[in-house]
Amino acid sequence: PAVPPEQDPRDPPAEAPVLLVGAAEGRHVLLTAARARRDPTRAITLFVLEQRPELVARQLLFLLLALEAPERPRPAARAATILELLGSGRLRTGTAAMLRGAAGRLRRWVTGDRDWEREGPSDLGLMKCRDRDALEAVLRRWERAGPVPRSRGSQSVPEPVPGPP
Repeated sequence: PAVPPEQDPRDPPAEAPVLLVGAAEGRHVLLTAARARRDPTRAITLFVLEQRPELVARQLLFLLLALEAPERPRPAARAATILELLGSGRLRTGTAAMLRGAAGRLRRWVTGDRDWEREGPSDLGLMKCRDRDALEAVLRRWERAGPVPRSRGSQSVPEPVPGPP
């Protein structure tokens, strides 16, 4: 298309909308957001299209952990937790407890018990009610997940990581 002479084609627009379709792993959202911080003059709006509520919940969990206040928990511990959730088949007890707490915060935010603009890691305004209900069910399941029973000969068995089957 033709570009007006007063607009330099090398100058990027002030806002860049990005659509992630079927981005099953939250790392894509985190990576895009982290790269966006390199150029603070350009605002990036991420739109995520995902069919499965488990994957949406997982992405929201990673966003919540990445965007939490620096003192809660320390950045190194938070990074270790995110890496454990991304790559592990089982969770340690401390990570499982953190997951239950984060799932509870996200569930309260999704159901509207909190101020949508200040407390949540993203805007769910375009999400349909049935999708929001399915997301709430996933978060409630994560929040209520109890400890995994011990197997014979083992002191403790880590909890399974929530995510795609």
